[in-house]
Amino acid sequence: MAADNRMERPLEHKTQPLYRYGPVAWVWRTLGALALGGGALLSAVALRHGEWWLVALALPLLVPVLVLFPMVAVRIDLRHAVLEIDTLALVRRRVPRERIAGHSYRETAAGEFTSLYAPRVWVRVKGSLPIHVDLMGTIPDRAALAAALGLPAKLVPGRGPAQSGRV
Repeated sequence: MAADNRMERPLEHKTQPLYRYGPVAWVWRTLGALALGGGALLSAVALRHGEWWLVALALPLLVPVLVLFPMVAVRIDLRHAVLEIDTLALVRRRVPRERIAGHSYRETAAGEFTSLYAPRVWVRVKGSLPIHVDLMGTIPDRAALAAALGLPAKLVPGRGPAQSGRV
């Protein structure tokens, strides 16, 4: 019998992500796809028939998806001092950690009748769009995520050395 001369590939080192938004991301992506489809349809009708007022109806459908979806983080990994961020827009952003320029933290979302515990952070990035992280997502190690984003560890709920009382 001939010896098997195939080279075995070394196992890839797979790390656990610093952050995952969860399955609700697909709900937002579906709503975004419907909004893009509706906005594109209204825009096509507007261009075909010269009804420019329809463009005004299409803009509230198109702008939030085109502007906000590339900012909302769905998954964050850290590889060689570069944050790899998957967004709602199905785009992967690569942000070197030295471009992180601060943050803006909110703990509650206030409505007309009540406020809701909904911690989130906007991370400013020099020369690029900010990153929005909903801190109710899955955060296996809060200290690692906080260090990667330049946040105080007390702001990030989740498992880790400085466990938060809220989940």
